[in-house]
Amino acid sequence: METPKHIVSAATVILNEKNELLLIKGPKRGWEMPGGQVEVGESLKEAAIRETKEECGLDIEVTRSAVCFRMSVNRFATHCS
Repeated sequence: METPKHIVSAATVILNEKNELLLIKGPKRGWEMPGGQVEVGESLKEAAIRETKEECGLDIEVTRSAVCFRMSVNRFATHCS
């Protein structure tokens, strides 16, 4: 199997009726939105639903897409563009 050239991830922004944001506490990066890597053959929407179920036990419906960004990592620095 070839190493992927690009890692694609999906995350969810989940708000309740009080407009409170759901965050989970990750073991390494601290507080973050539920999400993770998109598996081969999976859409961003499917990945967001699956990752939220795996991490939070919640069944969600994706109502709209929010933000896409690219993060480049090299041996000197990490930056978003």
